[in-house]
Amino acid sequence: MTAIVQDPRPGNSHIWYYGSGEIFWGSTSAGGAIYQGNGVYKSQDGGRT
Repeated sequence: MTAIVQDPRPGNSHIWYYGSGEIFWGSTSAGGAIYQGNGVYKSQDGGRT
């Protein structure tokens, strides 16, 4: 995961979003460490799943 954020709205602190990365123009593309992300994930149970 390359990004993570918790929903800041009152009553929604159990919702988390995770960004899975990118293949170009990020730190993961330097030095042969290519990682192709596959989207944004959403957890509705405080990050457990």
